[in-house]
Amino acid sequence: MRILLFSLVLYGCSNPPESADCEDGVSCPEICDDAVDNDGNGSTDCDDVACGEDLLCDFDRDDDGFIGIEYGGDDCDDEEPTVYPGHVEICDGLDNDCNGLWDDDDPGLDLDSQLDWYRDDDGDGFGQSGPSQRFCEGPSGSASNDDDCDDDDPNRNPDAAEVCNNVDDDCDGLRDDDDPDVDLTGAPTFYLDNDGDTDGDPTQSITACERPNGYSPESTDCDDNDPEVTGRDVDGDGLTSCDGDCDDYNADVNPSAVEVCNNLDDDCNGLLDEDDPFLLDATTFYVDDDGDGDGDVSQPLDACQQPVGYSATFTDCDDSDPTVTGLDSDADGLTSCDGDCDDSDPILNLDDADGDGFTTCDGDCDGSDPQAYPYAYEIPGDCIDQDCDGLTGDFNCRDEFEMGSDDDSSWTTANYFRGAVFLATDQVDLLDVGWYLGLTGNCDLDYYVHEGPTANGPWTTVFAETVTHGAGTDFQLSPPINRTLYPGTYYGIGVAWNCSATYYGDYNGWAGTYPLGDYISTAWDNAYPGFDPNYVPAGQGAGTNLAYYAFFGYL
Repeated sequence: MRILLFSLVLYGCSNPPESADCEDGVSCPEICDDAVDNDGNGSTDCDDVACGEDLLCDFDRDDDGFIGIEYGGDDCDDEEPTVYPGHVEICDGLDNDCNGLWDDDDPGLDLDSQLDWYRDDDGDGFGQSGPSQRFCEGPSGSASNDDDCDDDDPNRNPDAAEVCNNVDDDCDGLRDDDDPDVDLTGAPTFYLDNDGDTDGDPTQSITACERPNGYSPESTDCDDNDPEVTGRDVDGDGLTSCDGDCDDYNADVNPSAVEVCNNLDDDCNGLLDEDDPFLLDATTFYVDDDGDGDGDVSQPLDACQQPVGYSATFTDCDDSDPTVTGLDSDADGLTSCDGDCDDSDPILNLDDADGDGFTTCDGDCDGSDPQAYPYAYEIPGDCIDQDCDGLTGDFNCRDEFEMGSDDDSSWTTANYFRGAVFLATDQVDLLDVGWYLGLTGNCDLDYYVHEGPTANGPWTTVFAETVTHGAGTDFQLSPPINRTLYPGTYYGIGVAWNCSATYYGDYNGWAGTYPLGDYISTAWDNAYPGFDPNYVPAGQGAGTNLAYYAFFGYL
């Protein structure tokens, strides 16, 4: 109901109310709520046109056509234009129709103004998709939308910030680096790794949740175009390839290392072993022009390995003569540089121990006997080689060597010869051969010495001579043989006879066996050359005793 109030009170301008606060008593401003005609125009408060724009005099402040109840009207909220009697009740938290009820409590509610409310288990204001209920205000644990992508996590909803956690935080279907809205605060920085050595360029970086392909979390590469160069210290030696470490997988190789002989560039200067002037442990070798194993001290060379034509020793006094060296090979205290005539034989040297004026190099054959030296007088019968010619000149001075014996039982009755095969281990001058035989009559004895490279030949006859002996038991001595036997050579020594003979037992005076060499075999038979088959008369018997034979010569 709209009520219009008009009142008109006339006052004489010349006679204003006493309460008017005006100096001249005329044209004072109207005060709209003091019940006084302040301006003396006959109208007071809201009846005065001067108060027409004052809020105190606006009876329908929300212009909804209804006067507020404070002015006698029935608008229950004259500040809200959607609140007045007869207005449709809607969901807005107001008593729109001024019936004392609002929203869901008002049976006259326009149901189309209600909202769909969805279950919100995590209480983040965003509901899960599924069944809904319509209310103006949703019940506890509900939300007016179904936009939540994880209703068990209050940190995941459309209002959440996308962060690096491999989760779609803001429910836009994208996660982490795939979401352009991701918050990269605190995310790691990665650096372009152009050369693929897993170390990046510090000048080219990005911030991301996960390392992109072609990027590295490290940023120490000083040359990102060279995969062999990196700022990483792989071998832990304190230096990187950016620092010049040429092998960052070997802690012993770096610019601070010392060059040693190991076929590596230890100090990373591009040179190794002998080519590096800073090599520490080189060995000095010396030119050995004559190839005698001893070098020239005036021609040294530092190297890791001994070069061809060099020696580790440097005592050669004449490097053009391979027979002269400063090495004492025979350890006799003298070298060929000192005049040692045979540095392979410690007996031959320049020592004149017996003071006879001759050294062993001069041919002194006994350095302990001052009467034995080259061309000295040979004293007969003393069995001493005074003149150092290798002979004593005395038959009785010969050394006797018993090679062994043949057991007759191992021989056939047709064989009338004996002998032995042996390998000479020392150089010996064989003078003659003796046999103990009991001859039944005049008998021809053939003496043989054969020489060969193996125990089975082939054989070369180096001595053969026939001697006739009479009947009787005797020591049968061969003619002078005077043959030198050499170490490493095989010799077959034997005798054959053409008469019946008895082999004698151990001869009185043969005290022992003195080997001339390695005993090979006593089986000296027709397989060996030099024996005349005509010397084997058929049917001749043989005794059952042992036949002994001896070799005589000089050692």
